[in-house]
Amino acid sequence: MVGPASAGPVWYAHGVEVRRRWSCVVALGAAACGRLGFAPGADDEPQPGPTDAAAASGDAAAVAPDAWQCQPDPGWPVARSGRAVAYDAARDELVIHGGADEALLGVAETFTWSWTSGWTLQTPSTAGPAAHASTMTYRAADQRVVLMGGCLDGDCQPRVGTPWLWDGATWQDAGGPADGNYASSVAYDPVADVVTWRGGWDGSSNGHTRDWRDGWLSDVQGAKFIDNQIAYDAVGARMLFFGGYVDSVLQGATRVRATGGSWAVIAPPTEPSARAGVGATSDLARRQIVMFGGTDGAVALDETWIWDGTTWTMQAATPRPSARVHPHLAYDPNREVVLLFGGDDGVGAPLDDLWQWDGMRWTLLGPC
Repeated sequence: MVGPASAGPVWYAHGVEVRRRWSCVVALGAAACGRLGFAPGADDEPQPGPTDAAAASGDAAAVAPDAWQCQPDPGWPVARSGRAVAYDAARDELVIHGGADEALLGVAETFTWSWTSGWTLQTPSTAGPAAHASTMTYRAADQRVVLMGGCLDGDCQPRVGTPWLWDGATWQDAGGPADGNYASSVAYDPVADVVTWRGGWDGSSNGHTRDWRDGWLSDVQGAKFIDNQIAYDAVGARMLFFGGYVDSVLQGATRVRATGGSWAVIAPPTEPSARAGVGATSDLARRQIVMFGGTDGAVALDETWIWDGTTWTMQAATPRPSARVHPHLAYDPNREVVLLFGGDDGVGAPLDDLWQWDGMRWTLLGPC
């Protein structure tokens, strides 16, 4: 391959490989590419080909959009249901862990993805739990990824209870008593330096909201939810909770909570319909929450919703990720973009695609 290592797909114009910044400029525009960390330099120009006058000229506008083709990264992880995903800002890489194999048993795989070197299968001295249906977030204060919950076998007996911590090299069981569950959600409050874990299934729907910071701080009981999603609302300096099931009934109310408190239903002017299995994360640069996908109980959804601290707005983004349940969203603060990885197509097939959201549009990063 010519130029620096690809962080995902390699782009071609008329069969000629081009440098990643140049292809990025064609696809997204120079300003967006700058936000992604592609700095101008000697590698901006395409590699010329004998029959490719447009690419050889370096004129991005001369290359028709339908001339672009994408070649897969051979190191891409196998698609698995029940992955857990977070962005490790200190080491500037996406972390995915676990998932289910063909027998629905959890695996202990940990992959990382960086913008400069693509995917790496990690070989830590201590492996994380061999689990699926876990949930993860990044705790900025101690620069570690925190994993909560998950299933250790096909029927989710036993389940992961104690937090696990990833420091970029190995996993550590943080210990401490907790009831194991799965299909829960976790998010980080960067102001209070608190990780909040909500809902899930521990033999029945779980009403716990637990706060953690190097140990359990509080455990507040509430309505028993499963397949819900929480994210940090930077405008209100609080957690926001949306979707899930209570006693097999889909939920659609927006709930908010200050750290240590109880959840309260609010009534924004606009709100998504009831759904479960969404993916959501806080976009701190824009002080928004980005939410995607889920199911309305009948079909998987491909909607993108933005919470601005006051109301929800559905985005008319095209192209966008396909409809899916349990997509994994994580925020990259170094480039101020949201990444979406995988999920399930709603009819049983796991997905392994990686997308980025820049506040206006979705862009596929691979595979293809």
